[in-house]
Amino acid sequence: MDWEAQIGQTIRDTAEQDSHVERDAVTFHPSQLAKCKRQATLAKLGLKDFDTDTLGTFRAGTLVHEWLQSELADQFPNCEFEREIQETYTNPVNGEEIRVTGRADLWNPEQGIVYDFKTRGGWYNFNPPTDRHLDQLTLYMDALDAEAGQIVYVNRKNLEIRPWPADTTYPFDADRRAKLLQKARKIRDGIREAGEITSKADVPFEDCGCWLCGQE
Repeated sequence: MDWEAQIGQTIRDTAEQDSHVERDAVTFHPSQLAKCKRQATLAKLGLKDFDTDTLGTFRAGTLVHEWLQSELADQFPNCEFEREIQETYTNPVNGEEIRVTGRADLWNPEQGIVYDFKTRGGWYNFNPPTDRHLDQLTLYMDALDAEAGQIVYVNRKNLEIRPWPADTTYPFDADRRAKLLQKARKIRDGIREAGEITSKADVPFEDCGCWLCGQE
């Protein structure tokens, strides 16, 4: 049996590549707004190209999330795993909207804390916090009116856990939220001005030099 071909095809067949696609101009997932304007646009419009290795990494991360939920749900009966969020931000002057949608990994309503799980292949160059992770956490916190959050890093190789902050929580940052919403408005307006976007060449935002743009 050609195991490489068989497993590669299975990964491609089971990949949920459209799970975060939002083709209107105003709806975003937290993971998208954590990226630069170009990469956020590519992600929300479904124009990202992923090779089998990357899809496999996504799948491994999903399996770890599912395992954590199955193992921890009974231990934390008052918490909500995969808590759906929907938040709409309306400009009071012109009524223009930005919508943020998604699912928070773990929500503790009694303590008002959001937890976001991040899987890694190891601890090489591990130097938290990462801005894009704080961006996502901030949007989850805002949608749930949470006062605090924590990022829980999980090693896919041995399931070792390293939370950040290690001994406390990260407080909600209104200034970070404001910057993310400003980015969302610029993306929304750029998409509208560009008209139909069907390929990377149509995206109205240039390569910014970030690591994701470097991998494009």
